[in-house]
Amino acid sequence: MAIPDGGQRPFPAVAIVALLFLVCLFPGQLWIARLLPGIAGLAKIKLSLIIPGVFVSMPATVDLILVPGLFISIYLIALFIYAALLGGSAWREIAQRLWAVFSGLFMLLFCVALGGLISYLVLDYLPGNVQHGLDSIGVNSEIYLPGYKAAYLHGNIVPLVCLIIGVVLCIVKIKKRPIMREPAMKLTREQRMTPYQRMLRERREQENMPLSTGHRSFADDRPYTGVRRSPLCHIQPLRTIKPEAVNYTPL
Repeated sequence: MAIPDGGQRPFPAVAIVALLFLVCLFPGQLWIARLLPGIAGLAKIKLSLIIPGVFVSMPATVDLILVPGLFISIYLIALFIYAALLGGSAWREIAQRLWAVFSGLFMLLFCVALGGLISYLVLDYLPGNVQHGLDSIGVNSEIYLPGYKAAYLHGNIVPLVCLIIGVVLCIVKIKKRPIMREPAMKLTREQRMTPYQRMLRERREQENMPLSTGHRSFADDRPYTGVRRSPLCHIQPLRTIKPEAVNYTPL
C-alpha cells in the first residue's frame, strides 16, 4: 500500500500477489479442498503449453472457486497487517488495492478472450503453412464446469501474445500506487471573504479604532464644520500655478 508517509517503503503489491497466488495454487487448494469437499472440483481449468513438437502440461489443475476465494482472503489479511504496521486507518487504500487486483485480472481475461476471438475469426482465412506456424506455439486449456462436458480450447501464438500483454497490464495495474487524498479543510469566514469585503472590514475597523493619546490625527487640525468625514478622505487646499514665460521674445 504505497503510503508516502515517514519514509515508509512502498507496499510490494506485485511480489505479494505472485507469491500468494503460488501458495494458493499448489498447497492451498489441496488443503482447503479437504475442508470443503462439496465445493472442490465444481469448476476448474487445466492448462498446457505448446512448444514445437512438445506438450508441457501443468502439474495441477486450477480450481476456479477455491483458489480465488483463498487468494482474496489471504490478500486481505496481508493488507490489514500492513495497515496495522503503519499505525493508522487505511480503508481507502485497502479498497483501492483490492480494486486494482480485480481490474488487473479483468484486463488479463479480456486480453485472452480478445486473442481467442481474433484467432477464431482470422485463422481460417490464412494459408495452411501460416496456420501450422501459428499453431506450433500456444497454450491449450480444458475447462470443467458443473453440469457441462469438458470444453477443450486449442490455443496458438495469437492468444499467447494477448496473454503476455494481459499479464503486463495486470502487473501495471497492481503496481500502481493508490491515490492519497486528504480530507478538505473548511475555510474560515475571513478566508471566504473577497478582497472588497476585506477592504470594507478594515475601513470599519479603522473608523471605530480610538485615537491614541500620544499621536495626533490629521483630522484634529481641521476646523469643525458639523459634518462627519471619514479619516481616509479629507479636503486638500487647491493650489494654482501661475504660468511664466521663459525666453519670451515679443514681435
